[in-house]
Amino acid sequence: MPSPHRTSKHDGEAKNMWQDSTWYSIDCAALLESDTAESLALIKSAQRAIQDHVAELNVVSAGNAHERQALSEALDDLGILLEKGSESETTLWD
Repeated sequence: MPSPHRTSKHDGEAKNMWQDSTWYSIDCAALLESDTAESLALIKSAQRAIQDHVAELNVVSAGNAHERQALSEALDDLGILLEKGSESETTLWD
């Protein structure tokens, strides 16, 4: 399932900046993990990393609209996976 926060609608420069971010790395790892227990742990870690980054952006009033939208979409995606995983004690793709 392609994630909307990794589409071509974002300009290349901003996307490259996100790929160097901790939140982006953890988010990708969470979305790609196939082990259920590890996946759920990574999803929670990714959510924390994204929330921390949003808080940083709010303090310094930095970040562009595309980045903020990507962060919001990433949290939504992870929330869906976590909700489905919590309901069935498995990941969405199992």
